[in-house]
Amino acid sequence: MNLDTRLPWMHRAGDHPTTDQEYFELLTRAVMSAGLGPRLVEARWSGIKAAFCDFDIEAVADMTAADSDRQMSDPGVIRNRRKIDATIENAKMFLRLIEAHGSFQVYLDRMIPREGATRAELQAASEELADRFQHLGPTSAAMFLFSCGYRSASL
Repeated sequence: MNLDTRLPWMHRAGDHPTTDQEYFELLTRAVMSAGLGPRLVEARWSGIKAAFCDFDIEAVADMTAADSDRQMSDPGVIRNRRKIDATIENAKMFLRLIEAHGSFQVYLDRMIPREGATRAELQAASEELADRFQHLGPTSAAMFLFSCGYRSASL
């Protein structure tokens, strides 16, 4: 993705999500987008949102293998078992981070400044997120941070 391009659902530089649920939705979008074109993900986004309970983190964390099986037969979602299961596991990690830090934003604030981050800070944060969350590599993690309004001071 060209980091100069901001899609309509992405936050502007310095304008960050206001709820943990918004952050989780953007993380899920990064997971679902990995290796796929943005048009495919956008075309199925309403189905993905419905399948994941409008990104209610606790509800997604409580999903079971039966829920994954149901989603695998739903043509309205991205039918990729690894992405579906990763989203469920990522909800569990989100809850652990929220419990430990009070909110996902506080967790990010401890890693990276909200405005004017250096490229090195963004890269380190991307690598930590990629280590912490499933089916999220450093490039997808960088896209997640960009979509959350994080930009390097040099961009």
